[in-house]
Amino acid sequence: MEYRVLAIGLTDDLFSGLQSSLSSNNLCLTPSPTVRDANHLLESQIFHLLIVDLAYLRRYTEYNHYRMPGTAISAAFQVEDIFIDPARHIVRVLGQAVSLRPCEFSLLLFFMQNPNIVLTSEQICEHAWRMKEGYNRG
Repeated sequence: MEYRVLAIGLTDDLFSGLQSSLSSNNLCLTPSPTVRDANHLLESQIFHLLIVDLAYLRRYTEYNHYRMPGTAISAAFQVEDIFIDPARHIVRVLGQAVSLRPCEFSLLLFFMQNPNIVLTSEQICEHAWRMKEGYNRG
């Protein structure tokens, strides 16, 4: 298996040195000059490791478009024809982007994280929609 590494904002010399070191270990290194370019690459490909110049990381932290990155439930994953990235709220079906409202996204994510399980309405309300009181049928 080939592992993919994304390098963001590295100098040419550092990138070249890193590339020669990683290529012998079955790692494919992809360069990205900016965080914006890296974001486009991350939307279309899965990388196993990110290497970021610290200066870029500091700038990106100020811009950070993830509301709360520490609360990401899981890494991006795919089940059959559906790809979902919880951290970036991205859904693709057969490679085509699908626009979902937040509640729809949460429900799809919960179902995909619990395949082949019969879920109660209480579980759905509590876990997918974060309803503290649960579901009231009355």
